[in-house]
Amino acid sequence: MLTVVQCVNTLDVGGVEQLALTLARQFRGDGFQTLICCIEDRGRLAEQAEREGIPVHALCLEQQGKWRGLRALCRLLRQHHPVVLHTHNFKPFYYGALTRLLGAADVHVQTRHGAFTKTHRAHWRYRWMRRWADALVTVSEDGRHRLSQQSGLAVDKIGLIPNGVDTDQFCPATDKAAVRRQLGLPATCPAIVTAARFSPEKDLGTLLRAFAAVRQSLPDTELWLLGDGAERANLEALRRELGLGDRVRFFGARPDVRLFLQAADLFALSSVSEGLSIALIEAIASGLPVVATDVGGNQEIINPPEAGRLVPARDPQALGHALVQVLGDSALRHKLSQAARKRALEKFSLERMLQSYRELYLGKRP
Repeated sequence: MLTVVQCVNTLDVGGVEQLALTLARQFRGDGFQTLICCIEDRGRLAEQAEREGIPVHALCLEQQGKWRGLRALCRLLRQHHPVVLHTHNFKPFYYGALTRLLGAADVHVQTRHGAFTKTHRAHWRYRWMRRWADALVTVSEDGRHRLSQQSGLAVDKIGLIPNGVDTDQFCPATDKAAVRRQLGLPATCPAIVTAARFSPEKDLGTLLRAFAAVRQSLPDTELWLLGDGAERANLEALRRELGLGDRVRFFGARPDVRLFLQAADLFALSSVSEGLSIALIEAIASGLPVVATDVGGNQEIINPPEAGRLVPARDPQALGHALVQVLGDSALRHKLSQAARKRALEKFSLERMLQSYRELYLGKRP
């Protein structure tokens, strides 16, 4: 049995963490054993993983210190030989490369999900430590070229495996009204939904300001916010300041995101930085038209104007205008919806992503 260790900072709620859990879940059996290692704390998804029979180990580097954490990671990998260590983003990559140097892992695969938005000391470390990664991949063409420019690595030395989602689970509703009744939501009001960690890079304040403009044209519209995080109190205060009242609903981190996507009319993403947004892929798989900021791999997902509209980041006026344009035109929404679902099936299926990682674990370059 080939043991694959998914290594992340923490199993908190987020796109990268959900992806690591999906890979661990999908590769159980069929010649693979799987477990998850967290460089820092376990995080809120750890219990879910363990309920599904996936072991979770936390190194707790902040408390244990770097060297004790590195030794613990080496011990863990040596216990599970033969082992593929799949690290996600920089800190796990750094420790993964050191374990490969020390001979504790047979294969080291690194996925860079996001993009550095400013000069960062990790740039040169990617270049120097690349020799201890058997494969370095990104999730978008944008991320691939950014990493090449920032690290000095040749583009052809960096692989590309786009994120994928379960397009059977994330699919259009056959009866949207029934889904809304199930969730206790209004049956007829136009609804914009977003799903994101409440953190600065998601810039949800811009979305709230854009929504205030939307309500001037379409006063019955609601905005549904799925997620949680450090910015929640600030966002709730901004909701009060803008006088949006109960037209903006905070639902917290939900296990039934797919139902909200089926119940909504439009998906909005206001991020200032993205890799290849899993939330955005889930939205198009659910047949939702999209209005998103033109950052990271968003263009690669929606292929504008095919499945949605792109606007500049940090521009509430442009975002609000695009939301009104799409939300106020039912024929356009239907056209975008059909194209969104088609694109998800063709480009971002779970099966396509899993096959690429399977080949990578077995030694084939993407």
